[in-house]
Amino acid sequence: MLRTIFAVLVVAAALVGAACELRIDGTGLVVADASLTDALVDDGAIEAEAVVDARDGDACDPDAACGLVPEQLVGHGEHFCVRTHGGEAFCWGSNQGGELGVGDTLPRDRPARVMSVTDGGGPFVELGAGWSHTCARTADDATYCWGQNFAGQVGAPLAVMGTPLAVRVGAVFAGAVAAGGVHSCAIDHSLSVECWGDNTNGELGYAPGSRTDAGEVLVNGGQAWSNPNATRANLAERPLSLALLYRSSCALVADGGVRCWGDNTYGELGTSPSGAPVPAPQTVPLGARAIALGGTYFSACAALEDAGARCWGQGAWGNLGSPATPVVAPPRQFGTLTDVTALALGIAHSCVVASGRVRCAGWNGEGALGTGTLGGDAGCPTFNTGQTPDQCIDGITDVGLAFVVEVAATASSSCARTAAGKVYCWGENQLGQLGHAPGTNGDVSCRGGLSVCNPSPVEVQIGR
Repeated sequence: MLRTIFAVLVVAAALVGAACELRIDGTGLVVADASLTDALVDDGAIEAEAVVDARDGDACDPDAACGLVPEQLVGHGEHFCVRTHGGEAFCWGSNQGGELGVGDTLPRDRPARVMSVTDGGGPFVELGAGWSHTCARTADDATYCWGQNFAGQVGAPLAVMGTPLAVRVGAVFAGAVAAGGVHSCAIDHSLSVECWGDNTNGELGYAPGSRTDAGEVLVNGGQAWSNPNATRANLAERPLSLALLYRSSCALVADGGVRCWGDNTYGELGTSPSGAPVPAPQTVPLGARAIALGGTYFSACAALEDAGARCWGQGAWGNLGSPATPVVAPPRQFGTLTDVTALALGIAHSCVVASGRVRCAGWNGEGALGTGTLGGDAGCPTFNTGQTPDQCIDGITDVGLAFVVEVAATASSSCARTAAGKVYCWGENQLGQLGHAPGTNGDVSCRGGLSVCNPSPVEVQIGR
């Protein structure tokens, strides 16, 4: 029942057009009219403001500025972005490589509108955030990226070190797009994975140096391989979604399995660590069908069908919801949570959505777990130089937000999107990652006075 109710919550804020019939893939739920959502509201199961009244043929109330309602939330590096109901993108936080897409490299402590693509590609329908770059898919399935490009991760020629404006990625027409550390990938119309950017660890899905015919070249004084051209990865199965780590890539495939390839220093592929690149897709031993996938930096998690979530990779701070271990491989359960529907991972913390609530684990020195206070339990290893070794939490926290449909994480911050279309962020805010001016809205000193943080969720104002 919880999964069915949650499915309604997910679409309540995102539904567009007439709602005479609503189908949700994979749930078997069909809403023939508005009576079910009315009943759920009357029963207190849904926030009233999240319900879309489409009985008049219009899913949005112009007086409520519905075009600015966030429908997707992503984060990586030190920046977050949302995609709105109207197909616009807003980003905030660090902008050192132009990853905010606003035409310059200055940080923003308020959501700034991404400058539109210039060749009529139409509104954005999907975003993917990388370390210092961002990618997007438009309504015509064209792929665009912006930000740092020293390894070709935005798909521009390597001579272009970066661009603060969106550039078209070759002739890629995609059904999904994702960004990682210094590489990017898309699922194209032939249901194949195409990737571009750094390939030093085989994260593009083929052996380093094996695709010089497609534009792969040696860079960094012969120390690294890069390819700015979208090139097909060697994944045989049909991919459904992607999660890109810093030097690895993972795909959720049609049979519910997860395949990963690339660097495996910390068990990022779900198998015992290996020193050499592993460009061939490896099966992650999950023990159940996966329904959602998340991963950044050096770890990943999968939400499993009726079995909670399992995580693997670097877990030295208890950030994978299991006892602190430098390498977690094979995957371990994320606490005892069930009904997990969304996942986000930072460097040393992770957050999931379970039964509509945000639950987090790991490092809390910057307040990324949303407990309202900084710090944690004795005996935790030190994460940042100069910090005391007692700033991670042994166990799973509850951030205190309800009706959450999506989470995102940067290196040391977290954000959540609710069914009502609101975004809340917490954690480090030195560069405006929380969507407000550093030192305001209850921010406190952290990292021994070297930064400012906010351990409590603060609402982000989109487009206001």
